[in-house]
Formats: sequence, structure tokens, C-alpha cells
Amino acid sequence: LRKMNLRDGVVHFVWFAVLGLPLAIAIGFIHPAARWPAIESIPLLIAGIFLLNALPEEILFRGIIQHSVELITKSRLGSLVLAALVFGISHLNNGPPLPNYRYFVMASLAGVFYGLAWRRNRNVLTSTITHTLVNTAWRLFFR
Repeated sequence: LRKMNLRDGVVHFVWFAVLGLPLAIAIGFIHPAARWPAIESIPLLIAGIFLLNALPEEILFRGIIQHSVELITKSRLGSLVLAALVFGISHLNNGPPLPNYRYFVMASLAGVFYGLAWRRNRNVLTSTITHTLVNTAWRLFFR
């Protein structure tokens, strides 16, 4: 983990939030949380999201899928879009409703920013930081 991984992970989170937050509200994907979790539970929440959710998904979708498609096709844009769409498709079962097309849209958009973060340093820790920040913000402030 290098300083640039953290900086680039945060930058891609901010860019996703700028575009994703208005879209998520407009399509009814998120709503403000009625109450926030206890402050002492936040570090465990972040660690859990990082280790159990973001890191395994980023190893698969960016470290394996996006990287492999880019090597095979020599297309940075094509690999980014394909990995983001596969990431979105993998979230269709997060419902109700099933299939959850709102989740697909938001996960695909997030996947683009995770893929851009990964591509910046060719390092899954960068995209994992972005992914962790997105999921943590969602869990803390929205439902």
C-alpha cells in the first residue's frame, strides 16, 4: 500500500460520488438513512467491507477479469467496460426486487470507477479503497 493508492482511491470515490449520488437518488436506488450506526462500530464496518467484500471482488473483477481481457484484447476501454458490466450483472441478485436493475446500473457505474482506479496504478488496493469508500458511505448514510 502506497500513498498514491490511497490518494487515487479517494479521488475515484469522489468522482463516483459526484456522478453516482444524483443518479442513485433519481432512480430511487438510495434513500437517506433513518439513523447512523454507533460511531464505535464504524472501524469494524470499514474493516469488514475492505476484507470481506471489496478486496475479494476487486481481485476477481479488476485483478483477473479486467486485467485478462485487457491482455487478450489490447483494449483498455473494452476491458474496463466489460469488467464493469460483468460486475453489474453479478449484482442483479441483490434484491428485492429480483432482478434488481437499479443495483445493476449503480454497480456497473461503480465498476467503471473501480476499474479506472485499478488502471491508474495497476493495483487492486487502489480499486479496493474506492470500493470500500463507496460501500462504507452507502452503509453509513443511505439505505
